[in-house]
Formats: sequence, structure tokens, C-alpha cells
Amino acid sequence: MIYDLSLLLLAYTRNKEAFDFLVKEIQNDATNCSAANPSSNKKISCAYRIMEAVAPAIQNFPIPTDDFGSLMVENYETALTELRAWFNENSNYQIIQDTY
Repeated sequence: MIYDLSLLLLAYTRNKEAFDFLVKEIQNDATNCSAANPSSNKKISCAYRIMEAVAPAIQNFPIPTDDFGSLMVENYETALTELRAWFNENSNYQIIQDTY
């Protein structure tokens, strides 16, 4: 849980080096983070949690979000695959600095 929170807090920094680290973690398949269901002890890839945290902070983010910045996806696995490809092609992504 501490690891999860630390990763998610990095998104609020709007710091390019922190975001580069998060993008690197999005490419990682290690199952180090807690599932969204608090009743589950199952670990999931942190990439899912990170993509939710960075979505509202990246200009032209390729996954649609609602007015609150939440991802609008039906299949998280497909969305993660698409996001990984997008970051591979967009290493010069821009961070939105004027909203949190």
C-alpha cells in the first residue's frame, strides 16, 4: 500500500523526472500494487493505478477521460497496451502544469 501511494503522489508533482519514472513503471508488469477492491489481497501491476493517476496530467492523453479525469475504458488490459505503445511513440509528452 505504501508503494502504491508513493507512486500516485508522484503524479501530483508535475515534475518531468517523476513522470519519466512513472512512464517507466507503466512499462513494468511486476505485480506490486494492491487491487482497487479493498477486500482483495491480490496484487496487480502498478501500471493500471499509474495510468489512472497520470491521465489528467498529460496533454493529449490517448485514453479518454471523463470530466473528473477518470479513465473511460471497458478493458484495462487493452488500454494499457495502447498506452504503452503511445508512450513509446511520444517520449516528448507534455505535462499539464496548471491543473491538479
